[in-house]
Amino acid sequence: MKSNSPISRWARIPEAGTYIGIQILLLVFRFLGRPIFSFLLYFVMGYFFVVRTEARQSSIEYLRNLHYYAPGIFLSPPGVRTSFQHFLQFGEAILDKAIAWAGNVPAESMDVIDKLTYRKIFDDPRGRLIIGSHLGNLEFCRGFASRYRDVKINALVHDLHAAKFTRAISRLNKNSQINIIQVTQLDVPTLLLLKSKVDNGEWVVITGDRIPVIDSMRGTVEVEFLGRLAPFPVGPYILATVLQCPVNLLFAYRDGKLIKIKFETFADRIELDREKRSTQLRQWVQEFANRLEKNCCIAPLQWFNFYPFWNIRVG
Repeated sequence: MKSNSPISRWARIPEAGTYIGIQILLLVFRFLGRPIFSFLLYFVMGYFFVVRTEARQSSIEYLRNLHYYAPGIFLSPPGVRTSFQHFLQFGEAILDKAIAWAGNVPAESMDVIDKLTYRKIFDDPRGRLIIGSHLGNLEFCRGFASRYRDVKINALVHDLHAAKFTRAISRLNKNSQINIIQVTQLDVPTLLLLKSKVDNGEWVVITGDRIPVIDSMRGTVEVEFLGRLAPFPVGPYILATVLQCPVNLLFAYRDGKLIKIKFETFADRIELDREKRSTQLRQWVQEFANRLEKNCCIAPLQWFNFYPFWNIRVG
């Protein structure tokens, strides 16, 4: 029997991007420029804004939670107009994903925040776990790999909604240093594979703000996020205990013509005490949620979780 939960319905939505569609986006951008692309985007995203009722309502819920959590970001409680701007930002982000994978991100457009932390991470030969989010574009890490060819990045995709899009967009550059690993479950062979990669100095990237559809990765805890309790996955922190490596957070978002890149220190390693495991997991998840909150305040229209995030209940 198919689940009819909001997260399952979100996963079954047909992918907005196919390989041909992505190529068309790049052609429009390349020959007509970004202003024309942004103009055409009004009509494309306008269609999705009208037909994707749940996504629109979820957008407004997020924006209003952010408004009441951090007054001053918006002049008044966000409504339909601000939500449509949110959708437009998502459309721009899809183009950015394609540009990043095609290897066309110029170095001068990337602005690294906290260069000291950035250099420490790249100068450290140890493998590490990078926890990202759906704020902005994790695909911009493609730019890091192009500068540091000795850094191999393994991106875990356990979100069924993103898998088809990720496979299509990765075809834009088969020489990328980013290895996409679609994880159906964190079983022993998968953990051993990831452990061997980290021990070899490679990076493993996973998102920390999307509830997996996969049964074996459904562990969540509820923590405070933008003033309300919301479920977050515990998988990244359990994975960290297996990998026994440094853990960093990565946020990458657009600020006008600049792409802001921010690495944050999180833990040299994560260890869980058997008797305090639940409490410690909740603490790590809450710390991640706190960091995500701060970055959502910086780029409020670039957190792209278009489903009822605060209303999901999974075991």
